[in-house]
Amino acid sequence: MLQPVLLLLLLAAMTSPVFGTEVSVLEGTSVTLVCTYLGDKNIKTCWGRSCGFVQCTDTIMEDKSKYKINAEVGTVNLTILKLQPTDRGSYCCRVYVPGWFNDLKQFYSLKVVKGCVRDLLDEVHFLGNNIANQPFTTENASQCRQECTKNDRCQYFTFVDENAGIKVHRNKCFLKASTGHTPEITIQHLQHATSGYSLRNCSGKVTYSAKKYSLVPEKKNWTEAQEYCRQYYTNLSIIHTEEDWKAIQSSLGDFCGDVWIGLHRSGPTEKWKWSDGEDFMFFNWEKGFGLNTEGYDCVLSISFHWQPVNCAALSQYMCQRVRHGNGTTEKVYELMPGAMMWQDAVTDCREINGRELASICNQKEQEAFDEVTTGKTWIGLQQKNKLWNWSNGEPFQQWEHTMGGGNCVQLNSDRKWTPNDCSSQSIFLCYGDEHPLNTTGDLTIPVTPETTRPISTTTPTTLLPTATIGQSTTSPTTTTNGQSTTSPTTTTNGQSTTSLTTTTNGESTTPPTSTSSGQLTSSCPTSRDWNPTSSPSSATSPVHPDYLHYINESKSWINALEFCKSCGSESNLVHITNQTVQADVTQLLAKVELPCGGVWIGLERSIFEWSAPWLWTSGDVDKVVKYSGWHSCFPLNPINYHCGKMVRVGNRELKWLDASCHQELPFICQDLHQRAHHGSRDSLQTDTM
Repeated sequence: MLQPVLLLLLLAAMTSPVFGTEVSVLEGTSVTLVCTYLGDKNIKTCWGRSCGFVQCTDTIMEDKSKYKINAEVGTVNLTILKLQPTDRGSYCCRVYVPGWFNDLKQFYSLKVVKGCVRDLLDEVHFLGNNIANQPFTTENASQCRQECTKNDRCQYFTFVDENAGIKVHRNKCFLKASTGHTPEITIQHLQHATSGYSLRNCSGKVTYSAKKYSLVPEKKNWTEAQEYCRQYYTNLSIIHTEEDWKAIQSSLGDFCGDVWIGLHRSGPTEKWKWSDGEDFMFFNWEKGFGLNTEGYDCVLSISFHWQPVNCAALSQYMCQRVRHGNGTTEKVYELMPGAMMWQDAVTDCREINGRELASICNQKEQEAFDEVTTGKTWIGLQQKNKLWNWSNGEPFQQWEHTMGGGNCVQLNSDRKWTPNDCSSQSIFLCYGDEHPLNTTGDLTIPVTPETTRPISTTTPTTLLPTATIGQSTTSPTTTTNGQSTTSPTTTTNGQSTTSLTTTTNGESTTPPTSTSSGQLTSSCPTSRDWNPTSSPSSATSPVHPDYLHYINESKSWINALEFCKSCGSESNLVHITNQTVQADVTQLLAKVELPCGGVWIGLERSIFEWSAPWLWTSGDVDKVVKYSGWHSCFPLNPINYHCGKMVRVGNRELKWLDASCHQELPFICQDLHQRAHHGSRDSLQTDTM
């Protein structure tokens, strides 16, 4: 029977947020993060930058000049003083509950920003400090922000929507301000609240941070890919700017297959949308305009909305500049004096290099535009052949000229956007911050910030930190042309062995076996195979490294390790402990066409701590990784990826990456005994030169 305190805490966990509450906070202010629970004063709590697997990590209580913790019965709040950019990132409150995996956690993710903050913060409540006796009634959070912006005293606001539990608070806008010399904001998670800041400090600028893209070499349909990206990154890839496109080209390297991106639509006649819900082509028409307006082919922005008019009308106009640098893209609006016709406005903006008549590609840009405009203002939207397009070519797009059917978009081998059937299986591109925000520190509980549907069963949940020979394993399944086969598993002396079967056009075949080092094989190399005398050599062709063997069979990391170890007491997944071994592996794979996912090597780390070090699988002194060749994108997923692989990059170099241990890849075995002889020969050759 559950103890009363434990029962109360479990009830609290059912109503408390378990995912990160994302908050934008002004630089220089102080912020209090609220953590609540049900229980008595004897309950132990802690705050840290991470909750870890069993306890708070990077504890922050010690620095009294920066952090203050106020603990009372039912609450333990953290105040961070005078926020600086270095304070950005995750914070976690942990309430210790007796029993396994019962602890209650509250996560916050802070973004520290200057001056202008246009973000609307969903499910965030700014507590206290109301500046009006009665709240306003507004339709939505955007209107509430307009009320705050018009009020000179208002610094920030909270809007409570129509679904709030307290009826008198529904559709209410609360205007707020800080008091004292150091402004302080108290933040609490509230399901039906949306908060934000006054726009008075904004000045017609919109800044976009560079996105970090990661290619996930696991085949999924579009919906599964989106769910995966939302869980482990931020979302399925979004491409707004040319800088985004350059970053994607860099992430793909020399890969030339089909890749899902985040563009989709709900039906053939519906609008294209990105995975975050934003329209591919943003429109902000006043009701009744934008359709069948004969002769009204140019557009004015008037009082937060657009109106088509005759292009010969005279009006003021807005130019824009787009600047790139320091990992950001900034769009700046400039209101021009005088009145012109639409085409003259386009020409005048272009008189200065880098300027264009203004485009408005989303609500954030509309708000920045409205901050500097007065009255009716030309924008760069024009209708031709019944299609509306921006004069500067926005939004960025790379459509295939002959667009196919389908409602989800892939990059094809020519790097063009091509609609395809959303149920098709493909690898995909995610984007996110360098350190994903959806980090809980618990590896056994998947984190899905925007959906509660389960992700694909290929996603890892738990994994033993090391493999043990003698445990039975499940045989991998290989599919070709939609066919699926499951290979038989046999057990001898407690060891599991796998005989792979592949299918071609639905027919079962037996993989070829080779006895030359570095060649393809489907069985353990024999002692002769490891012997350098069996390796091909000539005056013009280098000898394959005699202690390495490339196994062209797709296995999970665990199964690959067991395969290598079953081939001899000195056999293991390859350990790349110095530049010589790296060069040998490069030579071994020089003429091998690796799959886009790469090839397994003998790197692993513990699942029980996200910051655990990477180790080689051997038990000798070389176990700790000293020499390394990590990819610039490392780590892809520091929470859920615990095995190491090698991938090719654009210049054909081989780099290391973290990966899901359940991914099935070819692998490289090594014979440690032969490697020792190899190292001795290298030393002798070096000494005699």
